[in-house]
Amino acid sequence: MTILKILFRPLYWLAGKIFATWARPAVQPEDPSGILGNNSNAAVCYVLETGGLADTLALERLCAIHGLPSPTSNLEYGLVEENRRVVVMRKM
Repeated sequence: MTILKILFRPLYWLAGKIFATWARPAVQPEDPSGILGNNSNAAVCYVLETGGLADTLALERLCAIHGLPSPTSNLEYGLVEENRRVVVMRKM
């Protein structure tokens, strides 16, 4: 874990708690963990339209509720290792 991650983790946690008091994100399908079936070792990557803090916090909260891997955790797939599980789409 890098120094910046250690320093910003408490602020990220606090922002998540504040955000959770008013945001109620909708999930489609209602049980997203059911898509994985029995494969709990599947590599999960999330795609967001925008990479804002609110989007990431909403995704983080929903992942915790549904037992999915955190979007801020490492992703290991084959020989590739990424420091996040989030890909942000950008309009060109």
